[in-house]
Amino acid sequence: FSKWTNDAFTFSIFAQYLASSLVLCVSVFTLSQLRPLSKEFNALVMYVACMVSQIFFYCDAANDVTNMVNTLK
Repeated sequence: FSKWTNDAFTFSIFAQYLASSLVLCVSVFTLSQLRPLSKEFNALVMYVACMVSQIFFYCDAANDVTNMVNTLK
């Protein structure tokens, strides 16, 4: 079951992580071009915060799995 689950989700999780990273880079670049504290700037800051938290959840889950595996060794 674990092999099937790993095979089924590896590519999709990688694609989601890659897309989120690219969108985050473009969003931060766009953020650097906007006037601070404008309506668009504030909206993009909230969007970037959501994108960072999305990537954080993947990294945090992977860290938990890595720590569990290391305790089994």
